[in-house]
Amino acid sequence: MSVVVLGCGRSGTNMALEILSGNSHLKTDSVIENKFLCKGNVYPGNYLTKCDTTYFNYKELDALLCRNPNMKIVWCIRDPRDICLSNMRRGETFKNGGDCPVFCSTSTPKGSLENIQKMFNVFLQVEKSHSNRLYLFKMEDFILTMEENVKTMCQALGLPYDKRMLNFMDRMRNNLKKKRYNGIDKSQVGIWRDLDRAYDGYFNSKEYDLQSLFKSLEEYITYFGYEGNK
Repeated sequence: MSVVVLGCGRSGTNMALEILSGNSHLKTDSVIENKFLCKGNVYPGNYLTKCDTTYFNYKELDALLCRNPNMKIVWCIRDPRDICLSNMRRGETFKNGGDCPVFCSTSTPKGSLENIQKMFNVFLQVEKSHSNRLYLFKMEDFILTMEENVKTMCQALGLPYDKRMLNFMDRMRNNLKKKRYNGIDKSQVGIWRDLDRAYDGYFNSKEYDLQSLFKSLEEYITYFGYEGNK
């Protein structure tokens, strides 16, 4: 069995990948992200990688799953409001305190919304056609109750539980994330609830209509079981 971790940016894909990389039954790709995941490959039975939904469409993913009948998907999701806020802050350039060498399109309200819309459209098709190969990884659940949810994920994927999976921060190859977070950071749950303090007050200096953005996310918030805009 091979495993691919999918999701839009800032949804927990790095976290999920490094949790799974602690399982001795999987061999993690040497690259942090396989941007060419869907480009015609047949993968080894114990292969593990991740790919942002930016880099493929459903037709390409469906063809990949048909070529690799034993491949399973760990699909990452996070409260869509937090995904957008994280994209908008971290999508800034290094110079402006972000994570990117050049300005990222997802660092605008429009770009962050479009990022989630594409992810959601692909997810719905995967859920319809390949639900038996799909495991939904809710980032918040793993942050708040790590061991319990790692065991549940292993059971769903048909993997033996390996306690080394819990030490995912030790394996984090994304240096920005490894430097930023010292262990599990529960402050990453529900960032949208306190916009004045979010990212050290970053949004206080911006003229974004975040409430309108959050309203545009209501379909996704409801679908994935997050509470409404209260």
